Amino acid sequence: MSDGRFTVKTAYSLLVENCSLRQNMASFYDRFWRVTAPERVRTFIWLVCNQAIMTNAKRYRRHLGDTSIFPVCKCGEETILQVLRDCPSILGIRNRIVPPRRIHDFFNGSLLGWVYGNLASEENAAECAWSTIFAMGIWWAWKWRCSNVFGEIGKCRGRVKFVNEVATKLSRAYVSTREGRVTGGRVERMIAWKPPSEGWIKLNTDGASHGNPGVATAGGVF
Repeated sequence: MSDGRFTVKTAYSLLVENCSLRQNMASFYDRFWRVTAPERVRTFIWLVCNQAIMTNAKRYRRHLGDTSIFPVCKCGEETILQVLRDCPSILGIRNRIVPPRRIHDFFNGSLLGWVYGNLASEENAAECAWSTIFAMGIWWAWKWRCSNVFGEIGKCRGRVKFVNEVATKLSRAYVSTREGRVTGGRVERMIAWKPPSEGWIKLNTDGASHGNPGVATAGGVF
């Protein structure tokens, strides 16, 4: 500060102050947060755009792995684009999912340009928006990759049909929800923790299972 005093507030202001010109990313982030997809898929796309998903290339640079090679196709370093777009093992699926008029542009461009170009598309494919199919497609590509890496390979015949059906069901559910909201069929309620009545003890619990059936754990807090 001009008066010579140093506080946490002045330190924070100094860190966030940046007078240099920066690209406006507001429209980019607004686009993928609005895509018709589950919240976890949107969060995954956010991680992709921030290059934060843990590929082998990233794990190797952080000394968390022995190799940077893509374990599925073993055709080079495992980058985000290699997993989600360029891997030969998923190329056949991509060629059948991507609309013919988008094939040329789909396999070109940088990571951010590729994501934005597909999420910004307003065209429809397989009875739903292409942006929804794209979002669900890259989400499942990453899930299949992780299942392969960690030895949890499950049978999924007809992956193209599977992705299209998931995207179509999601779009229909979204439309039904919006129609229900317009007609007053949905009531929003604020949910918060409330202390128990006098003479009662409240136990908050949570749990998770690895498969069904599978190993499960649970815990509670009084």
